[in-house]
Amino acid sequence: GEAMKKLAGTVRMWMGSVSSSPLRFLLLLCLLLIGGIVVLVGIWSGTAVGAVAGGRIAQLEKELELLQSKVHAYLSWNRHPFAQSTVRANCSKITDLKEWGCSHGKSRSACDGDFDHFICLDNFSLPHKSGGDACLVYDFGIREQPHFGEVLSKSPFHCTIHAFDPSPISVKWWQKDSNQLRTNKNYHFHPYGAGGVDGNVKLNKYNWGQVSIFRTPWYINKSNCFNNNQNCAKVDPKSRNKFDLPVRTMGSIMDELGHDHVDIVKIDIEGSEFSFLEQLIEDGDRCTRIDQLTVEWHHFDFDSRYGGGASPILSVFDDALSKRCGLELFYVFSENGGGLANDRIYIEQDVKLRYNLMSYMRAS
Repeated sequence: GEAMKKLAGTVRMWMGSVSSSPLRFLLLLCLLLIGGIVVLVGIWSGTAVGAVAGGRIAQLEKELELLQSKVHAYLSWNRHPFAQSTVRANCSKITDLKEWGCSHGKSRSACDGDFDHFICLDNFSLPHKSGGDACLVYDFGIREQPHFGEVLSKSPFHCTIHAFDPSPISVKWWQKDSNQLRTNKNYHFHPYGAGGVDGNVKLNKYNWGQVSIFRTPWYINKSNCFNNNQNCAKVDPKSRNKFDLPVRTMGSIMDELGHDHVDIVKIDIEGSEFSFLEQLIEDGDRCTRIDQLTVEWHHFDFDSRYGGGASPILSVFDDALSKRCGLELFYVFSENGGGLANDRIYIEQDVKLRYNLMSYMRAS
């Protein structure tokens, strides 16, 4: 109040010192303009501060909600035990791409294992023949089976595919046995994998020449032990093949490739999906820039209170993908919890390797 009185006195003094009426009018107009700007700046500042504060509060609420979900999973506290295997989004055109990938003399059953991941074509816009933006696909985990990305790179989709796999078997395949794909201008291979960090991680030899973050208490030196051979021999796990391989987070990959939106992300990375998706979900709004996500979940267990289809760990991801990313489940391979690897190599170690396939899409 006192400051305003002094300011008013100063203005009256200025006005009194100006003898010319036009000059007085001009000075008054300038003062009114300056005053208006000051008022507008004050209003804008207050609004901006309020918006920033409101945005921060909303962000903190999301963080608290995610933390609560994690704590509930750790304690197996779940009011909706089967939520993670309950389809909530409706898709009328679900496909595993076999109708295109098996068109060269193969029956659909002969392609089982090549096409496990499902996508939704309801709102999937194909590029115009005369041009237009191509759909963009990230394919994490291919081994020597690039069928998912290969089909989407060709007619009628013509998507741009970025495939990622650091496995020695995949890198060797790309260098020696992928002549047809290497000449496909829509297909790009990157010899690094998906992870929760940027850098190198230690991965172990796994089934079928793959690598995995998963470790077993001991190792068996005969591959035919997967067929329940009775002569399997235990060996020290230190003798198991281990690899120090490069991985990157989703944010780093998108930044490096210059992408701010991805139409489809396929993840089949033998256990590393947990750390990769944890980081993605916590990375601001990055996961809101993905339209479809298809994942093979590995190595999870059931909630002993409810049994098949109830997994507290997967419930956390289902909740976070829905609330933080806007992605809802539209396909699940098995609502009872998926498959169980029952090979003797795992049974004798009391190791449960469960897997299930789930696909999510942006809610309309």
